[in-house]
Amino acid sequence: KNSECDILRKSVEEREKEILVLKEEIGEKTSKFEVLQASAEERQKEITALKEIREKEIASLKEQREREIAEKNSECELLRARIEERGKEIDELKEANKKEISEKNSECK
Repeated sequence: KNSECDILRKSVEEREKEILVLKEEIGEKTSKFEVLQASAEERQKEITALKEIREKEIASLKEQREREIAEKNSECELLRARIEERGKEIDELKEANKKEISEKNSECK
């Protein structure tokens, strides 16, 4: 009976040693996992920050582009108005020329 008990005791001790080794391995792997998880969280924060920066830059570029377009549109409107004015002036000059030519023709007859 003693030898059976000794065998069982030794078997239990071996199992306990194996359990301790496994617990150590689990502890090490858990630590590694926590480090990796913390690193991943940091990386995610960096990615989020970079996305926010990019979105702000894109918004800024869009606003700048819209301002440029608005400026160009204003310039175009001014040019259209000038062209219209010049067109009216030309029409007036044409009419004045026609009248002058008509008067000259009348004088010649």
